[in-house]
Amino acid sequence: MKKTTTYRQSKQESLFEKEFTLKALSAMDNPLEQVSALVDFEFFRPTLEKTLLTEDCKNSTGRRPMDVVLMFKVIFLQRYYGLGDHQIEYQIIDRTSFREFLNIHTVSDVPDEKTVWACKNKLVKAGVFDTLFDDFRQLLDAKGLSFNEGKIIDATFVEAPRQRNTRGENTAIKNGKGDELWNDNPHKKCHKDIDTRWTKKRDEKHYGYKGHTKVDKKSKLIESYHTTASSTHDSNVISQLITDKDKGQRLYLDAGYEGREDVVKANAMRPLICEKGHRNHPLTKKQKKRNRKKSRRRCRVEHVFVFIEGAMHGSFVRTIGIARAKSSFALTCLVYNIFRYCQINKYQPQLLSCKG
Repeated sequence: MKKTTTYRQSKQESLFEKEFTLKALSAMDNPLEQVSALVDFEFFRPTLEKTLLTEDCKNSTGRRPMDVVLMFKVIFLQRYYGLGDHQIEYQIIDRTSFREFLNIHTVSDVPDEKTVWACKNKLVKAGVFDTLFDDFRQLLDAKGLSFNEGKIIDATFVEAPRQRNTRGENTAIKNGKGDELWNDNPHKKCHKDIDTRWTKKRDEKHYGYKGHTKVDKKSKLIESYHTTASSTHDSNVISQLITDKDKGQRLYLDAGYEGREDVVKANAMRPLICEKGHRNHPLTKKQKKRNRKKSRRRCRVEHVFVFIEGAMHGSFVRTIGIARAKSSFALTCLVYNIFRYCQINKYQPQLLSCKG
């Protein structure tokens, strides 16, 4: 007896299935399609080739290297989606949007996880992510996205893998003697991060680093950044973030920067710091009103961190040492600026016609 079913039957793959898939992704606002349309990654090629191409790579002998722009786009995807080296290889093979973004049509063209790691390691050692960030920042300035209507400084935690050390080892690390530990076991030592620190905020414990950023108030683009251990107080990094271009502008800061007006003024900026209540001295109505006015502008920096924590799956490192953490945060800031530039083009095109 023949069985009948009330369920819809699966269709056979059609000749135009790829076009249908891309059309469906586009209708769902594929972010990679928007990035490809607005950002020409060839812009980064000169800087990448200086680091990744050796003299041996520039002749016709031997196996040819992977294209440097392709590898950078792979690392870009990896950071945006918060993927490890193994997962980025798997996802490129599995996901249509990734292959279309990278212009990869066969599995044999997908770089394996060791190739991704080696490429990223070279870029980290050479400090290239800082250069790439500066290059793209200059491109944004040339498009008129540098305004003189105020800056905002704030920080976010960059979580790191938690270490399991003894109290004695932690004491030695805090005293700056971490390099003297585990010398009898080099394999163990290479997995120990002596640059990370514990800190506590609002009853929450954090371990790792802290990423400090200066954001343009109007465009919400990151203009400068600095990475420290998580125990470093936010107010100690103000001078490292301010440049000569910021002179004379307002600088918006939260209550954690209270008492650092002199540092801001020493850098020729005008401090607008939220006031903080103290024991037996609560904020007055006038102070609360002033805080609300300042916070309406200062809160725009929180939009940056929300994007990093949400769309970019958090601010974190999977590596050992502050040198790699600095490169990781530089890449995070670069990826954010690229997506923020796409948002401006889509939702606030009037900013592109404003003068900086």
